[in-house]
Amino acid sequence: MISRRLAYLCVIPAVRPRQFLRALLLLLVLVLTAACLQADPLVMPIQPQSPLTETQLEVFKSPLTSGQPVSPVEPSSSKERVPGFEMYAEMLGLPYEEAERRLLLQAAMNEIEIKIAEAEPTYAGSWMQHAPVFGLVVAFTLPVAEGKALVAKYLENVVWADQVIVVRRPYTLAELTEMLRLVGETLQEVEGLDDLIYASGLDIPMGKVRLYTPDPPTLHEKLVREQIFQGTGIAIDDIEFVFQAQPMVPAGEP
Repeated sequence: MISRRLAYLCVIPAVRPRQFLRALLLLLVLVLTAACLQADPLVMPIQPQSPLTETQLEVFKSPLTSGQPVSPVEPSSSKERVPGFEMYAEMLGLPYEEAERRLLLQAAMNEIEIKIAEAEPTYAGSWMQHAPVFGLVVAFTLPVAEGKALVAKYLENVVWADQVIVVRRPYTLAELTEMLRLVGETLQEVEGLDDLIYASGLDIPMGKVRLYTPDPPTLHEKLVREQIFQGTGIAIDDIEFVFQAQPMVPAGEP
């Protein structure tokens, strides 16, 4: 089996009443931050008040890939500070007001993101980028110039249009998801992997399938040597081998 344990994705339901929206955003920040820093060995923790370095580039998953859509809300006129906004500000070394602006803007960006994902067959994923510059990154399998032209029709009269970044990736999100399924199906037939693969997933920003393993070099060498993916259409370069010291144990299991 590719994994003996389930990996849980935290899904935060959409909340319609305005009085709960700020609490929703707080929970979104807390859950995604915890998930990025604890579940993903490739994401390096950011020290409070420290300037970001190139290796500390933090890519947070957008609401589109982490749960239900979030409705846009307006910045509060209250002087009361939201703990989630404060934590985000400390992590990236930002003024509180900028942290609030970004996280509220992210909700508005989510609306555009969903429209693009539902309508464009060349859509290859999207995510929020928080450093080195803040913005919504949208990927297509098209050349960047064509992708920008495609996105432009969704950004008419949108004041933050210049904060949408278009990139090119080799596979659509649907193709990448199918690749993940095929990788899992293929590896289930291979003996000797139970202690070498703890989990699998997608690296949408890089357009690759991820295998979480305690020994990336050994796993990579085994898959290449035994030609595991020969005839499947899967290239070994489309797989990212991520170090994970121990398997994740779902709550309630010993």
